Amino acid sequence: MDKLIEKLGTYQILANLLPGAFFCLALRYVLDVQLPVTNSTIENFLTYYFAGFFIARFSSLLSKFLIYVKFIKHESYTLYVKAEKNDPKLIPMVEVSSFIRSMFAGSLLLIVIYAVQKLPVEWSHISWNLPAILVLAGLLLYAYRRQEWFIRERVIKETDSIDE
Repeated sequence: MDKLIEKLGTYQILANLLPGAFFCLALRYVLDVQLPVTNSTIENFLTYYFAGFFIARFSSLLSKFLIYVKFIKHESYTLYVKAEKNDPKLIPMVEVSSFIRSMFAGSLLLIVIYAVQKLPVEWSHISWNLPAILVLAGLLLYAYRRQEWFIRERVIKETDSIDE
């Protein structure tokens, strides 16, 4: 287990594991939503990690919305890549920013779950499996598209600097 955590690195722990653990534990202790009980440390670790992974994808969408409403502002990716080469403190700052964004997104999801719990409608007869899978698939599709955009921008930037 220690080797697995060691291989993940700071970014994966901050971006996925901690927000996922926070979310799952808040579900249990704050909202009294019981996840399937397991005595396996590895299963708990994977549950926390993947919950955090999907929260991070949701937070990515949230980031786009916050940019759209001008709550936050990002510089161009090209400027980020140039700055990254000159400022070694930039990468940890981005990691912390992503962590905070994921924790915020997890908090918003907890608020939504709380609100649904308080609705006077009986939800127990509704199957949430297909809608949940569709939402998760949509988040992953958007995350894939966004990651490909970052890669493409970086390739273009690097080939432009080679041509110069």
